[in-house]
Amino acid sequence: MSENRNISIDVIKATTILFVILGHSIQYGCGTEYLESKSFFQNSLFEYIYSFHMPLFAMISGYLFYYTVSRRSYKEVIINRIQRLFIPILSWQIILCIWTGVKNVIKFGG
Repeated sequence: MSENRNISIDVIKATTILFVILGHSIQYGCGTEYLESKSFFQNSLFEYIYSFHMPLFAMISGYLFYYTVSRRSYKEVIINRIQRLFIPILSWQIILCIWTGVKNVIKFGG
């Protein structure tokens, strides 16, 4: 069975992902003083992007999740989410904890 892919949804998803990256770049990529002074709140582009990008991304994700659930059982969806999300997140958290511990040992002369 062939699936018809809606290219418009892909374009909207890609655009919102780029807006998320741009918004975070404005907020965190302009230096420590800019971040600490919260000057990004006066940035017109930042305000524009943050006015809609996350709700739009959430709506698109929910729309696509509906079709995922309609094609698979809940058990398959949960197992898939654990494999694709939980395991990588847990792995990176373990790596981060080890890295932070090593840095602290080096910093304090353990």
